[in-house]
Amino acid sequence: MPDTNKTESGKFPDAFLRDLGDRFGFDAFRPDLRQELDYIARRYKRDVRLFDSAEDQKAERLRYGVLREQIEALQQMLASPEYADFGSEIFLTLRTAMPDTQVSGLSQLPAANGAAGEHILQLLERLLQLSAATAANVEQRNAPGMGRRPDYALECLVRNIAYLWKDVLQRPFRLDYHKGSVLTQAAEFVIAVAGLVAPDVPQTRLITAMRTIIREQNFVPPVK
Repeated sequence: MPDTNKTESGKFPDAFLRDLGDRFGFDAFRPDLRQELDYIARRYKRDVRLFDSAEDQKAERLRYGVLREQIEALQQMLASPEYADFGSEIFLTLRTAMPDTQVSGLSQLPAANGAAGEHILQLLERLLQLSAATAANVEQRNAPGMGRRPDYALECLVRNIAYLWKDVLQRPFRLDYHKGSVLTQAAEFVIAVAGLVAPDVPQTRLITAMRTIIREQNFVPPVK
């Protein structure tokens, strides 16, 4: 049996990775896969510590609240008439002051109708919208609530394992569970990885978390 204590540093033991790769038919020592697995372990241990401490949750909620407010203030500033030419200024900077940097590739993005650099400004606004929404999600997740709270740490663990299985390894993430037995490789993979990262979590909780993540993946937002 692998030494589960080795994941305390956020690293999977080589023996475990070798067995995992042999069992599921992939190179677990591939740098991007190993990096993803190590992140999964570190993130779960961080989430467990966070959600076990109301004080830490409050601090994180306040910290991300400040971040969200700063992002929203920047959005409002960029939307004001005083900065109407900011997109063209970015475009000019890319073409002159920073022509040899990687970021200069932005100047080659397909241009939208409008002034030079408008497409870059639109991209910046979408990134700011995403950043503000992310900060708001962190605030909400750490807000005190009534009743039964979601199992955030475990759901995040299973979500990250599902991402590795579905998006990185390009395999279907499905769950067939009958009379205490899992019948898909995806479920077996979750149980194998979680068994090392979270050895005290019973299989029934993992299955519940898997069902939650599969519902997320199958959710189709309503057309507005």
